[in-house]
Amino acid sequence: MTVGHEINYHPELVAIRLLAVMTHFKVSKSAFARSIGVTPGAVGNWMAAKQNPDFAAVDRIYEVYGVIGEWIYFGRAFALSDELRAPLTLAEDRIRRSGARGKPVRSASANN
Repeated sequence: MTVGHEINYHPELVAIRLLAVMTHFKVSKSAFARSIGVTPGAVGNWMAAKQNPDFAAVDRIYEVYGVIGEWIYFGRAFALSDELRAPLTLAEDRIRRSGARGKPVRSASANN
């Protein structure tokens, strides 16, 4: 049994949700990395679905952006605040449909 930082959630779905966060808050990968105290390389690995963020990084995402890990890891939108539920799930849906991954989709909110 692995104890510690191994998180085995579907990395491609986690990457899409992280991209939705960056898109909604209009931050680049490097700005996102700085804001949560990780390297741009770590965020790049998450976005390339090579690995998932550990619990400490997800805790920092919550502290900075208010996005709970239950949504990042599992897609449980009910865990999001009322303020974030609609925009994040909409951004996630648009990213999934567009096939975009790896950098924020700046036009997501402009396509209403």
